[in-house]
Amino acid sequence: MERDTRNFNPKLYERGVLMDLNGLGVEDDFFAGGDLIKKLLVMQEVMRKKINYTKDTYENIYAYGYNFFTAGQFDKAKDIFKILMILDPQNVKAFIALGGCFQKLENFETAMNIYRAGIFIDPENPVLSMNIGLCHMNLEELPAAEQSFLAACLISHKNRESDPKTQYFVAEKLWKMTRSKQKKQAISIEQSLIQVD
Repeated sequence: MERDTRNFNPKLYERGVLMDLNGLGVEDDFFAGGDLIKKLLVMQEVMRKKINYTKDTYENIYAYGYNFFTAGQFDKAKDIFKILMILDPQNVKAFIALGGCFQKLENFETAMNIYRAGIFIDPENPVLSMNIGLCHMNLEELPAAEQSFLAACLISHKNRESDPKTQYFVAEKLWKMTRSKQKKQAISIEQSLIQVD
């Protein structure tokens, strides 16, 4: 993902420079429970004013966090994606990205809470349900994983022929594997399934 480097200073988005997340009370526990959407909406205007927010700002910050994610620096990416969720709580990209960070860091309960909040924003996005299912698999909660994969199948079914990412077929395969209790096969493909873009 490209970012406009002329108008973007990544140093501003490092912890403690522009956003002291400790002072705002948006550490990991903020995302772990409660009505996440409501909490995000309360903080949105404060953050937007502080950084002179525009749509380009969002995309630049996302690209910056995505670079950390793809480099395996999930803690740094997590801090960036937290900012994005506050800046635009109606954009599901940040929910998927932040949930993916927590999932990679093996904090599955928090990841699922974030993905579930994302479903309120975009109920037609099968990636959210698939990633919830993968979290349940890691927690060895096979019935819940099966339900999540089935939900992803139902959501993506109507687009199964035109979907370039073949989300339906991936969700269907995961659902069938879960149903037959073939947990080892499902976990082996997990790392290639966590999506953040």
